[in-house]
Amino acid sequence: MTPEYRCNNLTDFQLNQYNISINEVSLIYDKCSIYIMNTDGGVTTENRTLDCLNGYYYTTPVDKSIVSQWDLVCDRLGLAELTQTFYNLGQVLSGLLTTCLIEKFGRKPLRVSSHILLLVFNLIAAYSPSFWVFTAMKLLTGGVREIYFLSSVALVCELYPKEKRIIMSGIFMCSWGLYNTTLGLIAYLLKDYGWNTLFLFNVVISGYFLVDYFFLKESIRWLFANSKVKTAKKIIRSAAKQNNIDFDSVWNITLKDTTVKHSDGYVNETSFEYRNSDSEVQQDVTTAVEDTQTKEESSMFGNLLAIFKSPYLRKVTIVVSIEWAVNTTAWNSIFQMLEVLAGNIYLNSFIMSLFDVFAIGIYSVLARR
Repeated sequence: MTPEYRCNNLTDFQLNQYNISINEVSLIYDKCSIYIMNTDGGVTTENRTLDCLNGYYYTTPVDKSIVSQWDLVCDRLGLAELTQTFYNLGQVLSGLLTTCLIEKFGRKPLRVSSHILLLVFNLIAAYSPSFWVFTAMKLLTGGVREIYFLSSVALVCELYPKEKRIIMSGIFMCSWGLYNTTLGLIAYLLKDYGWNTLFLFNVVISGYFLVDYFFLKESIRWLFANSKVKTAKKIIRSAAKQNNIDFDSVWNITLKDTTVKHSDGYVNETSFEYRNSDSEVQQDVTTAVEDTQTKEESSMFGNLLAIFKSPYLRKVTIVVSIEWAVNTTAWNSIFQMLEVLAGNIYLNSFIMSLFDVFAIGIYSVLARR
């Protein structure tokens, strides 16, 4: 938010430098200019106009806002909003690359590393020496936050069987919405502190990466698809031991549920699980995948080609992509307008995030039908 401000007063030296006599003129310190009004002869007329030579005076402490911290007013008025634009740009660029990254390096490494990077970037942003360093950190934070979000969604969907996938992804999305809701309340409670306090709060939250690093397991599906059968077996053995279940029976079920092709030590997962699909669609998908893997196993675009060679997967991909684009655009547009809406910006943020939680809950219920 932009605090109230005006030009700082001129010094005695500057008054002499510009031949200004306070007995003969009246000085009006406006937001972006200093007006020198001639009052000689009883008639007030504008004589000269000066820029804010000594910077600006703010009604709140300078460190309460990035606007007052770096004087983002007058001829630099749009720069404050530019930081949010760069943040969204980071999300867009990251969204285009993240899916390839999580397929190549795995879900857990991307989630953990993105949490660590969020900690680093938020810490640098909190103590940025200049506006452009802060803006660069906003760009990187937006990109890394998108990596964290998408890798988490992929991991949640693959950690659970297909009959639990919708409800578990819904729970994750609700927890994400509740985090955003809580963030609005935290920002309100910290409004009397410096602007960087909220960034330091996010630094503390990102310390959660330690829990992920030591306790979170990689997706079994991804491990099978990337020839990491030994690692998958180790995770399943540990889970079976913790739940007092016979490992061999669980392992046999896992092998039955996952079609695995062994060729020179290379393993590919070619089974696609989805709801409301018949045998013809299953055959269509499997044929497309096997054909693509045979011809282009060495290509990083092999999986993408497999999706678009199958009419069923192509249709689902296009529909989901359009839905995601529309929802993201609408969500970001509303949040960009929070400052111009009536009422308190913190309350507006809280209410909008709360509606997001309700919408996710309704979607999770309807999606199970």
